[in-house]
Amino acid sequence: MVRDRVGDLGAFLTLVQTMSRDTPPDGFRSAVLTCLQDHISFRRAIWGDALINGRMDLRKPEMFGFAAGAQSDAELGAFADPRLSRVLGAPGVAHAYSIGESDPLPLRLRAAEHHIGHIMSIAQFDQTLGLASGIVFVRSEDKQAFSAQDTSFIDAAFDHIMRAWTVCQIGHLVQSTRAESPTTFHAAARQGRIIEAVEPGFLNLMQTEWPQWHGPIIPEALIDAKTGTIQAAFTGASIVVRAVMRDDIALVSVRNRVVADTLTFQERRVAILCAEGLTYKEIAQRLGLAPTTARNHIAAVHRRLDVSRNSEIGALLLSTDGLQMNSWIS
Repeated sequence: MVRDRVGDLGAFLTLVQTMSRDTPPDGFRSAVLTCLQDHISFRRAIWGDALINGRMDLRKPEMFGFAAGAQSDAELGAFADPRLSRVLGAPGVAHAYSIGESDPLPLRLRAAEHHIGHIMSIAQFDQTLGLASGIVFVRSEDKQAFSAQDTSFIDAAFDHIMRAWTVCQIGHLVQSTRAESPTTFHAAARQGRIIEAVEPGFLNLMQTEWPQWHGPIIPEALIDAKTGTIQAAFTGASIVVRAVMRDDIALVSVRNRVVADTLTFQERRVAILCAEGLTYKEIAQRLGLAPTTARNHIAAVHRRLDVSRNSEIGALLLSTDGLQMNSWIS
């Protein structure tokens, strides 16, 4: 009976998409690999990120099916693999091969120790950050090598898998950090300038920016010279203030300034799309930028926010206006 590989792929990707919403990050990769076993025969796999900088430094990989303590051997063996540059040089393309006598001794020794005879690797590589993300599937020496059907299936599924992983991480980060985001306090200001109702903590937070201020008139720095009422947005040395007018009353919100507030307008737009999982090429197309410019902005966002993964950006934007897509992305 001939398997419907297209139907298999569609069903698998639908399941992965569902898991990206429902499965916690610490169990997502293992769950996806378990589902993949219904479509590709393998017993063990390594799914992780690695900094490529003279050596391979795996960052909290999923060592699926491996014994505890195998990570260091995986790092040494992978970096000794002469096919590594080929895999990184062809992002999103699976490479299947078998360990042979022509391979370097360190690779053969570690492969023998862990009974690895056949390998299928696929990765994506960000040259700007020097960060590779991918999956390595292995079979023992007594099994058949990975087939063209296996590589075709992974070629078609890999980008979707990695996007789902990003969605999973960001979604759960957003949920887990809501309570940890800088607390916002509110006040109502009549005529957009005279405070008449406040939440506990509002005045104390305002006084971190203006120690001598007591109200009820809002600080002069917040007044729009043209309208004589509060500005819609203000970023100070220690706080961020936002105001929305409803008839003649302004809802004033104040919170502590966070690192994401230091992003420029263009960097904020790029950061939002990074958090959504778009590639630098897709970001460039969306914002009408040259690909090189988009990559430079992404690198700047990573430096400013002190992150190394796009999936970490969403949580940092959560406490700012960064996720208000209609306001920032046209």
